Amino acid sequence: MTTEMKAKLGRASEDPKGRIVRAARNLFFSEGFDKVSVERLAKAANVSKSTLYKYFGDMRGVLKAVVEAEADQFSFEPEGPLDTAQALRDHLTGLGAALLTLIDKPEKIQFDQLIHEQARSHPKLAEVYFETIYLPMQHLLTGHIERGQVFGLFRANADPEVLADQLLSMWLGLGRIRTLLNASPGDVISPDVRSREAVETLSATWA
Repeated sequence: MTTEMKAKLGRASEDPKGRIVRAARNLFFSEGFDKVSVERLAKAANVSKSTLYKYFGDMRGVLKAVVEAEADQFSFEPEGPLDTAQALRDHLTGLGAALLTLIDKPEKIQFDQLIHEQARSHPKLAEVYFETIYLPMQHLLTGHIERGQVFGLFRANADPEVLADQLLSMWLGLGRIRTLLNASPGDVISPDVRSREAVETLSATWA
């Protein structure tokens, strides 16, 4: 059996839904969302058009599934109980470092750039992307900051959602804009240092 035949058999044995999402991700990266037709995607995923419609309805449904698959990688669970101010501070620092490390991977940068390029012609896509990836992160941080307010880590009368937004903004900063624009990287700060300084700045400012 040839290598090509083995590859085809391997693709055929995979879950059709997973094949479609994987093929769509590759095609969207290489060709752009607008240039990928149902026929093109179905052929690349080795499925029929009816199978694609069955799982996703249309190409926007496929794109939403690709975004959701990306979002699955943004889940950061604490390693232990967050029952002290120090444990929460350490977790927030680690969470920020993990987030920065993940979004700076070449494939994640490419995905962000793809979404930004398509946002003007497909505003619903940008909304789905934000709601699927960034909004859950803000909700997660809001919950952690509410807990930190109980511990006295953050000012008790401050809006925890606003503090979460500020922390996320400090983590990303201008460095993220430079990356998306393919501009000069400027001074490189390690994810651990950047995350820790942001947490310390927010807690010192609002404590």
